[in-house]
Amino acid sequence: MHANAADLLNDVSFRPAAAIDADVPPSPGVYAIRLGLQSRLPEPFQSLRDGRHSRLLYIGKATSLASRMLRNELRGRGHGTFFRSIGAVLGFRPLAGSLASKANKYNYSFERSDRDAIVEWINSNLEVSWRTLPLGDAPAHRDEADS
Repeated sequence: MHANAADLLNDVSFRPAAAIDADVPPSPGVYAIRLGLQSRLPEPFQSLRDGRHSRLLYIGKATSLASRMLRNELRGRGHGTFFRSIGAVLGFRPLAGSLASKANKYNYSFERSDRDAIVEWINSNLEVSWRTLPLGDAPAHRDEADS
């Protein structure tokens, strides 16, 4: 991994998810998402996390940190795997039948009010760290074209 990414997981590298929007560059890179120090996941997920002795929830790569990490994964404005997963952990589900006519039944979206509630939870409970990398070191994610 590029030397610039060496401290991705250092505690001092993480920032509250609510305070990063203006600072995330459109550059390629890697990112990490973790639970805040006083934050908890709903059960049974919190018990599973406690057994790991780590607050780390997700590590990803992006050709554009602003598009993939911020827009898709933290703000739910695209097809973000992390966003859909944390939404499901929090108990949110897509509308029944909303994927029936879709070719790709995995790229579901949440209702706007649910998406807003998930973003609010993310902003209140998660911390993020990222490092930019040369484009060749951060291969494209297949969902980024959908952004």
